[in-house]
Amino acid sequence: MSDESKEDSRTIVPFYQNGDYFFHRGLQAFHKKHLNRAAKLLERAVKLTASEPIFKIQLAAVLSELGEYGRSNELLQSVLASSGSQQPVCHFFIANNEVYMGHFYQAEKHVRLYLEKEPNGQFAEEAHELLELFEDDPFMEEEASSEQFLDDHEQAWLFLRKGQAELAVPLLESIVSKHPRLWAAQNHLAEALFCIGETERAFAICQEVLDKDSGNLLALCNLALFYFEMGYTKEAKWYRERLASVYPLDSGHAARLVQVLCALGNYKEVLSRPFPIDADEEAALLRCYGVASYHEHNEKAALEHLKKAVDLGDGASKQLMEAVANKQSDDISFTLFAERGFLSRTLDS
Repeated sequence: MSDESKEDSRTIVPFYQNGDYFFHRGLQAFHKKHLNRAAKLLERAVKLTASEPIFKIQLAAVLSELGEYGRSNELLQSVLASSGSQQPVCHFFIANNEVYMGHFYQAEKHVRLYLEKEPNGQFAEEAHELLELFEDDPFMEEEASSEQFLDDHEQAWLFLRKGQAELAVPLLESIVSKHPRLWAAQNHLAEALFCIGETERAFAICQEVLDKDSGNLLALCNLALFYFEMGYTKEAKWYRERLASVYPLDSGHAARLVQVLCALGNYKEVLSRPFPIDADEEAALLRCYGVASYHEHNEKAALEHLKKAVDLGDGASKQLMEAVANKQSDDISFTLFAERGFLSRTLDS
């Protein structure tokens, strides 16, 4: 054997475990009813291949089996947000989760959306059977009334995401007038008011929330951002230091907090925290960690995060990648005000 052949025989070919590998292992565990193991494997698959909707849908199915209906719906909603109408089956799965959570009005809404988009789909028969549960239900009228504010809140969030804060304000004002202790809506109203220049009202609402719910994280985040945007560095620093000592258990709160810390320039603190699992904010979180990685001198990690965000349709991350390539450090920042639509999707529990 020649020296070259000997060298070839000693060559080690690396084995890369990509998202597909963990997805198929997760499916095997699921079919064997090893649900917890299946969830862990599928979570790994989603993390490695964030742009693949099927991975998220399968993970959502496993989470439903484990009784984690809310988290399952978060994943399904993220697929709908990123895939548009390409995955209507998500509506059917969301409807089933809503039934288990007792949200019949929301369940009916998503069943009808599924049948509207896929009338002859794989689950059409089951969807029609589910609809029968809602027919002539004496509790449905009351249910619809009590859940209407959820639709209004959702619409307000969409307005803010589109930079239409002026349209979100009346919806949120209506919600808080009927549900004054719904702190999430109060905080979102403060955000919307700040966006349209009504800063005094925005500050007043946050302070009122804190007076009645001491330590409310969303209100503290708002105040930190408001002071920072208005150039009150001393006050912003005080809130930033306080927020850095908070470690929320709720995944939505954790996602919101790391974005705020990044917007405030506390990059090291952002990278010290695990990547939150928040389906609705996945692209923004990837951009957040990308910016933080860049400013902590890890350009490779920064580009990896930003590329994943771009794959999810995040235009801002594409611009940031160009800024990194052109060494435009001053243009590489994370802001929650860029599109005047910085609403936290988080709801108070």
